[in-house]
Amino acid sequence: MYTRGRTVATGNRRFRRLGIEPLEDRRVLSGLSPFGTLPPIVCGPMPPTMSTPVVASPISTAPAGGQQAGGTLSTAQLAAETAVGQSINAFAEALYSQIQSQTGGSGNLFLSPSSISTALAMTYAGARGETATQMATALHYTLDANTLAGDFGSLLTDLNSAGQGNYSLSVADALWGQQGYSFLAPFLNLVQADYGGGLHQVDFENAAETARQTINNWVAQQTNNKIQNLIPQGAINSLTRLVLTNAIYFKAQWATPFNSNFTQNAAFTLGTGGQVQVPTMHDTNCYGYMQSDGYQVVELPYAGNRLVMDVLLPTNTGLSGLDASQLPADLNGWLQGLTTQQVAISLPKFQITTPSINMTQSLEALGMTDAFEPGIADFSGMTSADQLYISSVFHKAFIDVNEAGTEAAAATAVVTGTLLAVGTGESSPVIFNADHPFLFLIRDTQSGSVLFMGQVADPSSTGVDPSAPAVPKAQTVAMPQITSAPPTQVVAGSPYTYQLLATTSSGETITFSLETCPAGMSIDASTGLVTWSPTASQTGTNFVTVLATDQFGGTAQQKFAVSVLRASAGNDPFDPGKLSLGALNGPQPKLIPEGLIP
Repeated sequence: MYTRGRTVATGNRRFRRLGIEPLEDRRVLSGLSPFGTLPPIVCGPMPPTMSTPVVASPISTAPAGGQQAGGTLSTAQLAAETAVGQSINAFAEALYSQIQSQTGGSGNLFLSPSSISTALAMTYAGARGETATQMATALHYTLDANTLAGDFGSLLTDLNSAGQGNYSLSVADALWGQQGYSFLAPFLNLVQADYGGGLHQVDFENAAETARQTINNWVAQQTNNKIQNLIPQGAINSLTRLVLTNAIYFKAQWATPFNSNFTQNAAFTLGTGGQVQVPTMHDTNCYGYMQSDGYQVVELPYAGNRLVMDVLLPTNTGLSGLDASQLPADLNGWLQGLTTQQVAISLPKFQITTPSINMTQSLEALGMTDAFEPGIADFSGMTSADQLYISSVFHKAFIDVNEAGTEAAAATAVVTGTLLAVGTGESSPVIFNADHPFLFLIRDTQSGSVLFMGQVADPSSTGVDPSAPAVPKAQTVAMPQITSAPPTQVVAGSPYTYQLLATTSSGETITFSLETCPAGMSIDASTGLVTWSPTASQTGTNFVTVLATDQFGGTAQQKFAVSVLRASAGNDPFDPGKLSLGALNGPQPKLIPEGLIP
């Protein structure tokens, strides 16, 4: 256990009250705090965590307070949870680096790698072929595909139960499917059994907006109303077939809270060199600490000691130290270097709300490309009725760090559409002054999983720094947004037109382009007008991808398909000439989803 206590009073009486025998001739430390002299503290060894594993069989999951929360884990189960944690962490670093590169990396940022990984793990359960292979690589899955869902489920169950009496941590999953749609029973059963993700039937076809609001309301309820409007308007349409959601909510007190009487305004140096005055908390106590690879690291335990916050303070004051790609690949192995030392810590209070982010571009950059492509994506493990693909992956997160502790929440939605066709003693404490941009992790020390990850570039800002010109707004705040819906049928020989419309929050200039399109189709770059005269040889399904780009480089993408019908050969209603190619003597083809990506 950490030997931790408040450091306000002086004298032997204070130490005895905390159960610590004072040392004779103890030298009083001075100049370590804005509050005058503070007595030294004797620090014990690091508590048992991933850094100092305890070998036992069975291994108890009871929190440090002594309550038996989640039963016991066998050595094999703990090994499986650890493997899941390693996958989540490797994915976290890769994804975080991608998002940093796409947003400029200069503003506040916060997300939950655990939430994103879990939502995609549910999706992975229905993936097959090359789609599944790409997802496994991008998500850094190393476990047997046949046991991965069960191992994820074991960790989620353990995390949900372990906080009883110490902290609130809840992880919830759900499936939202088109009512009457045929999903495969093995897929539904696996998601229900291992992720607790029951199927909720909604009516995307006739009431897409109502379905979106229903899903968003569920997310808000699961996150204590901290995550609102996860799925933006227009992201779900009549051809959406399935939405997979994961929500995570966390609230905990520090093992020893900061004293609010000591919180004072202090200067925080921004990456630009400017300064802001922000409320800053102070404490001198025993913490896990190390200095390595360009960072000072301090570990702040929450009540129960299973969950911790690791604050990574770059030794330089610029923004380069925030680059997650510079972190060691094995975070847990790296953090084994933490030893218990006296640390005089100054940490600003902060609150960050990361608006709804569309993760599609980041996931594609990690190699997960087929899952987003109509006609290529293979989710045949979900349904045999139609060909599904992922149109969007939305994520939103919130955190509030103060003297008492931390409250954090995050949620992820995967939207799929259908395609038819140690130290001790009395030495002076280490100074840890977080007065410039830093990274932080909220971590489960048993499995090693990074539940949340973020960066504080400006504690006075509650969101992403709007002054950073390098931030592409499409990735940071889901802008620009395409607001128009394309026509999806045309008769061969007839003109096809589509007025593409897109908006931004601040009226930035937008240019339009075609990424993929059938021969002969064109778009006016300034107005967004799409024109095309399909020929008889283009009868059938034609795929189109349009792109709206704002002046900051932010993008919004829309994928859809146009069915070209044969011209009528007569007035006979049964004339095959009135039917689309591939649907002769059958029903008219259904439309292909827009695949809206704001």
